Amino acid sequence: MFALTLLAGLGYIGDGPSPLLQAAYDSEPNFLAELPYWGLISVLVVLAVAVAVVMAALVGLYRFRRWGRSLALWSTVGMLPLLAVTGPSLSTGLESMFREVATLLWGGMLALSWYGPVGAAFAHQDAAR
Repeated sequence: MFALTLLAGLGYIGDGPSPLLQAAYDSEPNFLAELPYWGLISVLVVLAVAVAVVMAALVGLYRFRRWGRSLALWSTVGMLPLLAVTGPSLSTGLESMFREVATLLWGGMLALSWYGPVGAAFAHQDAAR
């Protein structure tokens, strides 16, 4: 889903936003362009750590580890405030659709990892070690 959202955002899938909407978005201040050098490095470090944490959570979920589901849940909660500081964004309908589907799938994975037979598999996997 991430790849489809990225392709839609780059304009390889579907039509992009209208020229008027694009011009309005381009006139918005750019958060990253206004940062000093050390601020940009800090943002890149936070982004790299966030990607590493999500990858570790995915590995933990894939291997049915209890720490994987906890890490997935708390990294999701921890990254929500980061969305607030990213500023305005512009996306097409197709891009929004892919993002919504990815969000629903992630929420479904989180819910399944905590409840039902899949949640029991996480508890069983750690007990089997």
